[in-house]
Amino acid sequence: MDFYPYTGGSTTLMTLLPPGIQEPDLQDTLRMLDTPDGAGRLKREIYREHRGWDNMVLDIGWDRIRISSANLEEDKPYVGKSVQEAAEEQGYEDPADFMCRLLVKEQGRVGILLMSMDQRDVDAIARLPYSMIISDSLYGNADSPHPRLYGSFPRVIHELVRNRRVLRLETAIHKMTQMTAQRFHIAGRGTLAVGNYADINIFDPQRLKDRATYENPKCPASGLDMAFLDGRLVWNEGRQTGVYRAGAMKYGDPGFSAPGLAAGHKKDR
Repeated sequence: MDFYPYTGGSTTLMTLLPPGIQEPDLQDTLRMLDTPDGAGRLKREIYREHRGWDNMVLDIGWDRIRISSANLEEDKPYVGKSVQEAAEEQGYEDPADFMCRLLVKEQGRVGILLMSMDQRDVDAIARLPYSMIISDSLYGNADSPHPRLYGSFPRVIHELVRNRRVLRLETAIHKMTQMTAQRFHIAGRGTLAVGNYADINIFDPQRLKDRATYENPKCPASGLDMAFLDGRLVWNEGRQTGVYRAGAMKYGDPGFSAPGLAAGHKKDR
């Protein structure tokens, strides 16, 4: 299992539509919502429980559902605001009506953040010996992405290790490196050993800190002194060196799911 060190998740506004509202085709769903009958149907369905489906509107409320991206320029001012706030600003008495109009205008392309988790649960999962640390960094091209895109790993060290002592430093690093590499059978990575790729981050745990927030999510972390990728210095003195930017293996590359090295890479001696 895996986790990231935040109490909010990232998804799309379409996921808030109850099961009975969604047609087999996206365009059919949007055409239905663009009618008085469809809008009324949405309001009836979104304020009741549905067996086997998490109704986030009832569970956490419109004020904890934040808009993270919009495609049209006229809708970009909503980014960073809750659905409740945006609806009130536009004079809607019911946020469901605002949601309906926004989905139709944007053809469903609206990103949201759900502030749905409890820190105690996140901490409990972090302590499990089999939980791995991830960024889950979807929606990187959003106007206001989830701060986990820029801050997950530094936040674990700054918040869970240093500030609140949920994890020991060596445990946190293990969950970011060796555990993950072993779980996904990525050969030559995850440990510092002769013959492995030399992927190395050098930092002072007392200075490494995430700076990305929900209000300013594209803010890089601070305190990383140097970073090596495949043995090449790629980060030094607060900036990219420009020496090597190819990156590590990705899903589908040779060697990702089987022993051996990715094509085109050399072992660093």
